[in-house]
Amino acid sequence: MRRIVAITLMAFVLVSCQKNWYVVSDKDAEDKHRAEGIMYSLPRTVLDVDLTLNVYHYTPGPFSQFADSYLNISGVEQKKRSFWEIDAVKIYENSEPDPSASFWLVPNKQVPSVQLTDLGILSGINTFQAIETPNPVERFYPVSKILPNDILFTDLGVKRNKYEVIDTTWRVIERDSVIKRIPVYKSVEREKEWHHKAQDAANFIIKIRKRRFKLEAAIEEQQADGEGVGIMIEKLEALEREYIELFIGKTEVEKRYYHFKVVPESGNSSQIFFLGNLDIETGDFVEDEPQAHSLKLKVETPSQLSSNQPSPEKLTDIGLVSRQSVVANCSLLLNDKIVYEKSTMMPQMGVFRTLSSKVISEDIKILINPKTGSLQMIE
Repeated sequence: MRRIVAITLMAFVLVSCQKNWYVVSDKDAEDKHRAEGIMYSLPRTVLDVDLTLNVYHYTPGPFSQFADSYLNISGVEQKKRSFWEIDAVKIYENSEPDPSASFWLVPNKQVPSVQLTDLGILSGINTFQAIETPNPVERFYPVSKILPNDILFTDLGVKRNKYEVIDTTWRVIERDSVIKRIPVYKSVEREKEWHHKAQDAANFIIKIRKRRFKLEAAIEEQQADGEGVGIMIEKLEALEREYIELFIGKTEVEKRYYHFKVVPESGNSSQIFFLGNLDIETGDFVEDEPQAHSLKLKVETPSQLSSNQPSPEKLTDIGLVSRQSVVANCSLLLNDKIVYEKSTMMPQMGVFRTLSSKVISEDIKILINPKTGSLQMIE
């Protein structure tokens, strides 16, 4: 009788000490684990980098060579050129399953309630939390390309492009045995030379300035009211700018939009990603050139987390694998000069944390942050 009781007690102890579930890494999982278990992943952060450039295209005015002589404006560019500047930088974080952090949760007694995101990232065991579904990312890139055949200067003056001259020819006639030369006058249109056109435009600019000065100084005989004067001055200034561009040239702005996807790796506290070379003039991405600007993204953590636990692949008594995430600093570098910085959570650059299967009971509740893979609650 005592032997039966002892055997029964021993069996009870063995059952009570049996693991409720255990975890096996996907790398070491066997067919049995895949057939009976539930696969889950820990997240990693993916960086989406949006870069916007303002590319300026300068076109010299048709009268640029006369700017100094007619308007006393020196140093005017005579050739077309382009240059650019960074207008905006944005870095977005998205979570996706980390292929190097996928595991199989294998039940022994009963299957626990496991909550996963739509992507298969673990968020809870025997408990549930509201999971925010990310909205689809949309990007619109307006086309502002300047066509090479665009006509930038259409108003070259307020006077006619041609002028009339009297062309005189002589007709020889004989009257009463007397030979006479009779002039014949003919009106002929001729196109103005460029320096004449430039002189007309310069004279018109001077007239605009005189008219504006009279309005500002209130020396007109019939002065308009205050609001009307302001409108007239604005119109004259806009007209003057339009004609000044005939001499100093015009600059058009083109927007350039670029997108990069960067996935930082685990196990390295400082990583640099080469995004490309930007042409020094056009802002296009080009092959390696001496004068091109290099664009890089640097991701680094202030300090490396220490872990006294080996990687999950080397553990045999795992009840759960989570992560302790870290804050990483993301810097966009142009020729190794920082132009943009942002800090964000980077779970894959953190360390694994494990929970022994011996401490897991049937009714234990575990909450995991689906964006970082960090343990939030055990109850």
